[in-house]
Amino acid sequence: MILPNNDCIQSITIVHKQALLDQLSRYMIMLKCKLAVTKCKEQAARKIEAAQQNQKRGFDKKRKAPRKYRPGDLVLIKKQHPATGASRKLQNPYSGPLVVKVALPNDRYIVTDMTGSYRAENRTNYERTVAVDRMKPWCTPGVVNMAPIKKKIDRQEQVKQNMRKMRAKIKSDPVKYEEYKRKERERYKKRKAEGKIQKISDLPERQQRAKHSPPPSPSSIEPDTLNLTPNRQLLQGQKRSRNHRRKLNKTIKSLQERNKLLEKKVTFPDQLCKELCCDDVLGEDCLSRKCKHCKDKQVLFNISQPEERIRYNLWQSKKMKVNIKGEEKDCQKTVKEVVESTVREFVIKFVNDLPKYMTHLLNRIHQYNTIDKLKKN
Repeated sequence: MILPNNDCIQSITIVHKQALLDQLSRYMIMLKCKLAVTKCKEQAARKIEAAQQNQKRGFDKKRKAPRKYRPGDLVLIKKQHPATGASRKLQNPYSGPLVVKVALPNDRYIVTDMTGSYRAENRTNYERTVAVDRMKPWCTPGVVNMAPIKKKIDRQEQVKQNMRKMRAKIKSDPVKYEEYKRKERERYKKRKAEGKIQKISDLPERQQRAKHSPPPSPSSIEPDTLNLTPNRQLLQGQKRSRNHRRKLNKTIKSLQERNKLLEKKVTFPDQLCKELCCDDVLGEDCLSRKCKHCKDKQVLFNISQPEERIRYNLWQSKKMKVNIKGEEKDCQKTVKEVVESTVREFVIKFVNDLPKYMTHLLNRIHQYNTIDKLKKN
């Protein structure tokens, strides 16, 4: 290795050794800068990656998975109305129905016209790629597709039910039941030895007095009414009595409703017919009293005073004289009349007329079904 000397160069007046050291120092500074820049880039890349992962975790935590469509599903596409300044209140926000043709990645779908549509017949099929947030499923008019309601069971209630089942299973086996009682006795003795279970005699005197002493009786003097005038106290007393009566009436009404539910009272004739049919379904054989399972079902009455006189409204057909264009003519009209009878007579008439009403209800159901079929076709 040849070391430079300390001779001075006459042309530039610089020593050989000093010139070489200056060049080396500049090279080391540039190398350090490059290393620092590289280190900063790596550190920035790591921070960006960590921030992206953190952002993705937060987004995935709140994101709801979109609906999945399959090829052949009918969908509606959200329209993109031009900003013309006109009101879009009465315009249809969706177009369709269209058919899903291909399912693409990243929640994208290719949709096209249905077979038999106007554009399909003219060979001008509409086909484009649509994002899932601009799509919604097509529902047939008049039909509502409702998801099944999932029964929500509280966690504590579920734990209680599991414990009841476990105890019933243990009690059914004598060996397991004896083992269970032995463990419970050991557990009780252990808790008592730890001081978690104490008798009143084991407590300090202060706590014993608190256990034996009765609760304090409320004072008859109310601090809110000390500075009130007699007239004001009277008004407040009347208000308290009104609230007390309101609560009593509410309690009596709830008890009456509960009594009605226990008696299974029926207020509508269609509901009574359902009670007389199989599985509460208005079937043709059940209403015509041909079903062998429910033809012997009878209406149950709770009559306390059968000879009591009551009044009720009854529709009856009568011949009446009507003046038509100055001439009296006999015609038949159905009018509502007030009839008086005993409770026993009313029940007998009701039971005799019930099959006629069930036949009338069957005819109504047939008419509704026929009209519904004609509308659908």
